[in-house]
Parts: sequence; structure tokens; C-alpha cells
Amino acid sequence: MPLGIHTLALATVPPLTLASDSFAWVIFLIFFVVAGIGSFYAWKQEKKRRQEKADLAARLGLAFHPGVDHSHDDLFQTFELFRRGHSRCAMNTMTGSVELGGRRFACKMGDYRYKITTGSGKSRRTTTYRFSYCALDLPFGPVPNMLIRPEGLFDKLTSVFGSRDIEMESAEFNKRFHVQSTDRRFAYDVCHPRMMEFLLQNPGPTVDIERGRCCLADGRKRWSVGAFEDALRWADGFFAQWPRHLLLELESQAQATQSRRGPRLNVPAAEEHRAAQPAGQRLNVPAAQQGHVPIPPPLPTQPGPFGTETPANPTPPQRPNPFGR
Repeated sequence: MPLGIHTLALATVPPLTLASDSFAWVIFLIFFVVAGIGSFYAWKQEKKRRQEKADLAARLGLAFHPGVDHSHDDLFQTFELFRRGHSRCAMNTMTGSVELGGRRFACKMGDYRYKITTGSGKSRRTTTYRFSYCALDLPFGPVPNMLIRPEGLFDKLTSVFGSRDIEMESAEFNKRFHVQSTDRRFAYDVCHPRMMEFLLQNPGPTVDIERGRCCLADGRKRWSVGAFEDALRWADGFFAQWPRHLLLELESQAQATQSRRGPRLNVPAAEEHRAAQPAGQRLNVPAAQQGHVPIPPPLPTQPGPFGTETPANPTPPQRPNPFGR
């Protein structure tokens, strides 16, 4: 008797067997084990990074806060980097004060995380982004906003239609760097020939100065633990290039007018007095070592801007600049 359509369909579908069920369970188990190993490895790496940053903070005389920090929405709201996405927070944060270019700077640096959600319904997708940063409170009084970053492809395209990029005297510098400022004269004073030579020889992170604060970051990736120290070395060389006449002018303006800036980083009175002192002598760094600027020893143990500072050890040996290109 000929088979009907229903009978034929049943006859052609292979029955589920114990072997096929076992194979599916093996695949699931392998996936579960691989995911577990990956999660454990990531946890171990984060634990190692946390410990290395705690050790670095101790060497630099900074306080270390491994937990989640949500204060950036208020402290650094002027920086575009800290306004991206949602679920924003910082972690593994080092705080205190460091000496750069002969002056004391309140400092806060660490890792930052934010999320961006796109789409809706079944197409909804959330991506997590992480980057490292170094934020400094400038001790110069009111400072015009300024941005110095590597020239990008988009900058080259917009230059055809006229962009806000400030052109300097050096054609090579203009080709490699993008400069913006609310005060062109201030930008020219900062980016004098020696500063341009320093930046060309020692390319560093993006420099964003907003309302009396400076943020060093690229907003794209996390630094290695050693790169935080390298960023401070680079910043020491950068601020040491600021001309004395500009610093005196900024200090004079600070005494005449009240600084228009956001919430300060709670620098103790002793630190404020020290920051207001003249720059003094430049760190004695040989020209051949301009890319490896040493960090002066930190102050003795005392309350820092964000907590109790840790006693400092001698300055660690010099490291290569990871921002060099």
C-alpha cells in the first residue's frame, strides 16, 4: 500500500537518539568550560592590574581607590569624554598631588567605563567602552580652553572647507597636530617653537584644557599600568615648556579676578600655597632624555585631595614613553 504524505514525512525524519542528545550536552559543556576559563582569566588579569596600580600609587605617594567612583559626572562634566553614553563610572583611581614643571598639581587618574545602547526591541544592543585618563587641576589661575591632539583624517577633510584648527609657524607641526582654543593668543603662547619641538619629538596623549583643568586621554583604550607613570613624565615635560611670562600673566589675572571653574579637587591649604609659588628652577633633565622626564619625589605623607596619601618610596627608574610614534 503506498505511503501517505504524513507517513512519508515521519519515515524520513531520523528519530532522536541517546547519542545525539549526548553530543548536544558535550557541546554545551565545552562551551560552558571555555566561558568559565575566559571569565576566570579576565578576573585574574583585573586583580593583577588592581594590585599593580596600588603598588604604583604607593610609589608615587598617591591614594588608591579600587572601588567604583561616580564623581566624574560633577567633577569633569566639561570634558566630552566623561559625558558619553550611560552607566558611567571610574575605577582603580589614584588621587593626590604630583610635581610637574616645578609646580604642584592636584591629580586624579585611573580607568573609566561607559556604555552605549543602540537599536530597540530584538535589535537592541549595548556596548561597553573603557579608557584610561589623567586629570590635573592647573595651579595657574584662570586658563583659556585649549585642545591639542594628533591630526586625524577628518581634520584633513574639514580643512578643505575651513576648520577651526589654529595654524602655527611650523608646517610639520600643523601637519601632525590639531590645535583649538578659545583664545588664539594663549594657544600661540603655549605652542611656541620649543613646545612644538617637544611635541614633535615626544608625541603624547590628547591634551584637553577646560575651565582650569587638564585631561590627558585618548578615550579609546586603557593604558598599561606603567603608562600612567609615563603620562606624568610626559606632562612634566609639557608644563615645563610653558613660558614664564605666560605663567606670570595667568597668576596676575588670578589675583585680579575670581577663577571661573568647576568644583575644585579639594587641594589642602598647604598645597594651594605651594602651587602658588613661582615655578623656580626647571628640572635638570638632559636634552637627550626629554622623552623620559623624571617625576620628582612626592611630598611626605599627609592628607591628599581625595584621602590619605601613602608614604612614598624613592622615584622609580625611567621608563620608555609609550606615546611615542
